[in-house]
Amino acid sequence: MRRNVLVAFCLALLALAGPALAYTIYLKDGSSLPAKEKYRVEGDRAIITLANGTQTFLKLSEIDVARTEKANQDNLGKAVVIEQGKTEQVGAQTQTARQRQKAKEEQERREMGALIRDRQPSPENLPQARRAESPLSETGPPTVGRTRAGYPDLLSMTRRPFPAEDAARDLERMLVRDGFPGTRVFQGTKPNRALVELKTDSEAAVFDALRAVAAALVDVKNRHEGKVSSLDVLMLSNGRERAGQFELTLDKAEDLAYKKIEPAEYFLAYVQF
Repeated sequence: MRRNVLVAFCLALLALAGPALAYTIYLKDGSSLPAKEKYRVEGDRAIITLANGTQTFLKLSEIDVARTEKANQDNLGKAVVIEQGKTEQVGAQTQTARQRQKAKEEQERREMGALIRDRQPSPENLPQARRAESPLSETGPPTVGRTRAGYPDLLSMTRRPFPAEDAARDLERMLVRDGFPGTRVFQGTKPNRALVELKTDSEAAVFDALRAVAAALVDVKNRHEGKVSSLDVLMLSNGRERAGQFELTLDKAEDLAYKKIEPAEYFLAYVQF
């Protein structure tokens, strides 16, 4: 009898491997970061492997070590033993959920492809490009050209550090936590506007990134009052080609974060070419 229960327990863990085997890292600012396994310490840095296998790092001093250790020890005691007769049902439900998620992602990819094709302006419908501004001094705003449709060209814009370093650091950390490793924050096209540059390696990831960036802006606005008023958002493919760029104000960010507008609708209305 004991052996049967043990077998059922192991099968249940395999069926629920995603959430059961996750390692959660808690930060001193109260936020958390899901990881694939326990972080590795190198000097004053914690090397973290995210759930998708990508590696990133944080300062070790930012991690609440005691809470992280205790929480992950406690999680081992929260596994639920499932009777052997119910194991197959759990596996079938898990498989069905994965199929539904895959179908949803495929539908989002098709919608994104259609949106991009519909939104791409034809040469005859392009507005007259505005005259590029003269190069600015090293102490002025970043030099920025124009896209074919006359928007600021975020891809070629001069990269300058964002003055509010604490706000930039929080933006980067929140987006890494939400699954966008390698996110960088620079000075944007206006004072108090940050440029967020992140990688979106699939069409569905663009939707996820829009909502994640919106939530990050709302959060940073509350933490750092007056330091960040809006964002320039540049999404890049694996080959560093433009996957989409946007101007994100606080009111639009709140609409996205609180689901008053869907990412697909926002993309269609505000993507810049």
